[in-house]
Amino acid sequence: MRHTTRADMAAPGVVMDCDTFFGHYPGDRVDWSLERLRRLLQRHQIGGALTTSLKGVFYSDAEGNRETREAAAAHDELLPAATLDLRRCTDPAGEVERLSAQGFRALRLCPQFQGWSLDSLGLRRTIQALDTFGMLLLISASQPSKLLPALEGLSLAVIAL
Repeated sequence: MRHTTRADMAAPGVVMDCDTFFGHYPGDRVDWSLERLRRLLQRHQIGGALTTSLKGVFYSDAEGNRETREAAAAHDELLPAATLDLRRCTDPAGEVERLSAQGFRALRLCPQFQGWSLDSLGLRRTIQALDTFGMLLLISASQPSKLLPALEGLSLAVIAL
C-alpha cells in the first residue's frame, strides 16, 4: 500500500488513527519510533494518523511540538497534534493561539502522564481557547463525564481516548 497523502485522507473509506505517539516512552522497551509508527500504519492499511511526539508529553512540550511538526512535514500520512503540559503552562490561551498560528489544528492532552485533573482551571482555559481557534481536542480521560462542565455552551470537537 502506498502512503496516503493529506488530500486522500478526506476520501470516503479512508481509515484514520487518532491515538498515536512516536518517540521515547520512559521506562518502556517498546519501539515507539516514528519509523515503526509509519510501518504499522502501512501494514494495517491505515490511511493516516493524528500523532504527537512523546518528547512533548514527558519532557518539553515546545521541543515535542517542533518534532511533531517536522515529522508531519516530512510524511504526508501524519497529521500533527500538538501537546501542552498544563502543570507548567501559565498562559493556556496564549499557547493555543501560538500553536494555531504554527498550523496545528489539534491538541493532545495527557493528564494521566502529567498528573493534573480534568476539572482544573488550566484545562478550562485551554478548552475555551481551543473553541475560539476551532481546534480539535484529543484527551486521555478515564472519566470523560468530568469534561462536560468545561464544554458546556461550546462547539468544540472532542475525542476522549
